[in-house]
Amino acid sequence: NEGTLHIKVTENTRGEFDFSINYNSYHEASLLLGFQLRRAIFNGAVLKADLRLSSMPRLDVSYIYQSRFKPSFSIDASVNNIEQALFQNGKRITTSYNVFSSLYLRSRFHISNKRSIGAGFGFESLSNRTDAFIELDKIKELTSTNVAHNIHLFYRSDTRDDMYIPFRGSKTLVDVYIANSEFVLNQTWVNILFRTEKHVKLAYRWHWSNYLNAGMNTNQLQPGNSQYMFTVGGMLDMRFRNYIPFAGLDFGQLMTNNILHFRTRPSLKIFPNSYISMPCDVMQISDTFADLDKINLKYAGGLSYEYRSPLGPIQFNVSRSNVNRSMYFFLNLGHWF
Repeated sequence: NEGTLHIKVTENTRGEFDFSINYNSYHEASLLLGFQLRRAIFNGAVLKADLRLSSMPRLDVSYIYQSRFKPSFSIDASVNNIEQALFQNGKRITTSYNVFSSLYLRSRFHISNKRSIGAGFGFESLSNRTDAFIELDKIKELTSTNVAHNIHLFYRSDTRDDMYIPFRGSKTLVDVYIANSEFVLNQTWVNILFRTEKHVKLAYRWHWSNYLNAGMNTNQLQPGNSQYMFTVGGMLDMRFRNYIPFAGLDFGQLMTNNILHFRTRPSLKIFPNSYISMPCDVMQISDTFADLDKINLKYAGGLSYEYRSPLGPIQFNVSRSNVNRSMYFFLNLGHWF
């Protein structure tokens, strides 16, 4: 005798809500709130929202629709308040306050569960206020707002075992932005960023991670659109476009139009979920792509303690670079974005 058993699974839970508390040397204390609603308006649609409440608040909202075929479609909006110190000869001279906002319509095609390609169209806006010290007892506020329209092409691949402190797998991101601020053809510029990282286990207690970041802007990049420049410095891998971590520097201490960056990080497991790591960074930067071959190396090294706790990653880092030539300390407690 033969028979057929049909099992029907119905997903009754439509929504999810999560929160966490974070402390790190950049944002200080933060409250992270996340919300997700499935079958929002249409079957196969998801509404997602992430909110960071801190000294640099951020809001991300996405509405994603998965069609019956492979492609998914989304509307993505983001508003991010960024406070960035400006340095000269390794010394902080003033502070820049930036509000970065974006709105995109995107389509994504999933090649597999871990890989996808996509394209989108949207705009980005950057409002900036800088406290420029004109005299010792006088501050002049400089304000500017720049808007750019983009075609965004991207590739994503992620097989890492952990988002925050990975020790196995790999991740590759490719982003190409074709941008124009005035709809003038000869003022169109291209922004490209390639990121890849590989994590392997060498022995019972030893792990080795390597990172490569390569970014460029064509010479038509219009002044004031600094969100297309590459922001370098700090140890926290934030959800901030064109941000590249670098030991021994303050958050966003350097900004450049073109960059080639490599990091290697050997790690030793000392206790369950506890690691000692030694990040080493080197990068070549330039204002124009043609000058990228002119040696202008920045390098740094440090020592980190990293713990995968049940409440989120715990990290403490001591590092030094040839830019500041002083010790830099970084602490992170809990998840971030």
